[in-house]
Amino acid sequence: MANKDDPTDLRRRQLLAAGSLLSAAAAFWPRLSLASTHPEGNPMNADLILFNGQFHTVDREKPRASAVAISQGRFVAVGTDAEAMALRGSSTPK
Repeated sequence: MANKDDPTDLRRRQLLAAGSLLSAAAAFWPRLSLASTHPEGNPMNADLILFNGQFHTVDREKPRASAVAISQGRFVAVGTDAEAMALRGSSTPK
């Protein structure tokens, strides 16, 4: 039986929780659209831009980003502040 006061048991539970969270993120990652244009080919303006941050992307080739842009509930840019801000439109909050 697990002892709640045992530090090794606590670390084990934390490791399992972190692994579950990463697995869930990896499962949803392919479903995120990262295209910067609408299907019609028109440039896309972001509804929300989060920048000057530290984002973990769960992408082995590009594990960190400083900004994300979101449009219609989908990620349209994940990368540098400049990449995300390039999608800023007149309706994007300031």
